[in-house]
Amino acid sequence: MPGLSDIAALPDALLARLAKPERPARQPDTTLAASFDQRPPSRHGVTAYAAGALEKAAHNVATAPNGTRNIVLNKEAYSLGGFIASGELRPQQVIEELATAARAAGLEDAEIERTLVSGLNSGAVKPRTTPEPVRALPNGLSLGTTTAGAWSTVSSAAAMTLPPGADNWRVYTLKDARRAQPSNQWLVHGLVEAGSLSIWYGAPGDLKSFLLQDLAVCVASGKRWLNNSVAASSGLAVVGGPVIWVDADMGERRTAGRFKALAAAYQLPDDTPLFYLSMPNPQPDLENAQHVRALIGLAQQHNARLLVFDNLGVMIGQTDENGAAVQRPMTGFRSLAEATGAAVIIVHHQRKATGGAGRLGDTLRGHSSIEAKLDVALLVRREGDHVSVFPTKVRGAEIKPFGALFTYTQDEHLQLTEARFWSADMVNARAEALEVLWQKVRSVLAAGPATTNRICVQVRANRKAVADLLKSKASDGALEHHKGPRNSDTWSLPA
Repeated sequence: MPGLSDIAALPDALLARLAKPERPARQPDTTLAASFDQRPPSRHGVTAYAAGALEKAAHNVATAPNGTRNIVLNKEAYSLGGFIASGELRPQQVIEELATAARAAGLEDAEIERTLVSGLNSGAVKPRTTPEPVRALPNGLSLGTTTAGAWSTVSSAAAMTLPPGADNWRVYTLKDARRAQPSNQWLVHGLVEAGSLSIWYGAPGDLKSFLLQDLAVCVASGKRWLNNSVAASSGLAVVGGPVIWVDADMGERRTAGRFKALAAAYQLPDDTPLFYLSMPNPQPDLENAQHVRALIGLAQQHNARLLVFDNLGVMIGQTDENGAAVQRPMTGFRSLAEATGAAVIIVHHQRKATGGAGRLGDTLRGHSSIEAKLDVALLVRREGDHVSVFPTKVRGAEIKPFGALFTYTQDEHLQLTEARFWSADMVNARAEALEVLWQKVRSVLAAGPATTNRICVQVRANRKAVADLLKSKASDGALEHHKGPRNSDTWSLPA
C-alpha cells in the first residue's frame, strides 16, 4: 500500500551536481557552490526570516497548478538564490526543500535540476538580506505630516516589513466577486463538499469512526449513503471517487476488519478505490510543512476526492490542542484541502462534561481556533445501535440533524462478517428502525419458517434486536413460534 514513504529522497547524483561546481570557479556561469563561496559571510547567518521565505517558497511550489509548476519553481529558486548568496540560507537546504516540493507537485528530476540550476544561479547575482528592524520615526514626525519626506520615511518602513512572499498576494475587486462562481461540488449531497474541512466528533465508543468508514466506502464505490432497505433510491446521493483513510488510532487489524465487513455488506470488488494507511511511521504531523507536502503528493498520486484522518489528537505533533498554537496544524489541514480539492474530514473527541449549559458546539474538545478553522463540525451521539448526528457549525448550506442505524453480523469467533449503517429518522428513530427490521424479517419468513439464527444472517442485524422483535411480534399474534430441531426457536407467518 503506498504511503508517506513513497515520496523518495532527492537522488544523491542530483544533489552532487547542484551543490558542486561543474566549471572552474570565478567564471561567469559558475555553479552554485563555487559562486556562493566567493561571497562574504552574512552578518546575520541563517535567519528565521530567510527560513520563513524558504518554507513559503516550498509551499508555493508544491501547490502550484498544472501548467505553472516549472514557472513557480524558477521564480522561487531565483528569490532564494539571493539568500544563499548572502549566507542566510544553506545551498543544500534550499535544494532539498525545493526539489522535494517540486517532485510532490509532479515535476520530473531532469526538469527540476535544470530549473534549480538556472533559478538559483540567476538569483545569486542579487544577494538578499533580512531587513533591518524598523527604527522609530524621528521626533516630531506624525501620520498627520504631509511633507514628501515624511511620507517617504513611512513608506520605506512599511516596505521593509513586508513578509516573504507578500508580492504574491492578490487583491480582488467587487467585479471579481460578481463573476460567476462554480456551483457547489458535493461528494455526499448536502453534507460533504469538495475542498471542505470538517470535524466529526463525539465521546469514545459513539461509532463516529465506524460511521465515517461507512461513508468512505460509499464515496469510494459511488453508492448512495444511508439509504433504507425499501427504496434503492433513498439516502444521500454520492459522487464517487478515490478515498484515502489515515488511521493513527485503531491499528491495522481493526481498521482492516471494519473495511472488510463494510465491503462485504455493500458487495464491493477488490479494486474499489479505497486506500488506507494504518499507524504510519513517521506519523503524519500536520504542523510539519514537509508532511503536508507529502500528503498532498499522496492525494494527488491517487486522485483522492476524500481524505479522512483518525484522529486529530495524534496528528498535530507536539502541539497542545488546548493552546492557540493548534491553529498551525489546522492550517496544515486547510492547505491540504485547498491544494488537492479533496474534502478533508478529521475525527476528534468530545469535551468532557463540565456540568454547565451552553452552545452545543462548546462540547468540541480543544482550543477555539480548531472550530474557527472548520467549514463544518458534526457531533455524533450513540444510543444502542442508533446514532444521531447534530451540526454544531456550518459555514455553507444548512445541514439538518440526521440519524443512522448500525447493523452487523458476526462469525462464531465474534469477528465482524458484515456491517453497515442505514437511514434512521431523528423523529421516533427507534420505532422506524424496528419497522425497517420487521419488513426484512417478513421478507425472510415469506419463503417459509426460519430459525432465529437464520433470520439474523438473512437480515444482517444484531441478534438481540432480532430476538426481541420476534418475541414482541409473536405476542401481538403477527408471528407463530414453535420449537424446531434441537429445540431451536423457529418462526413463521400466520397461515
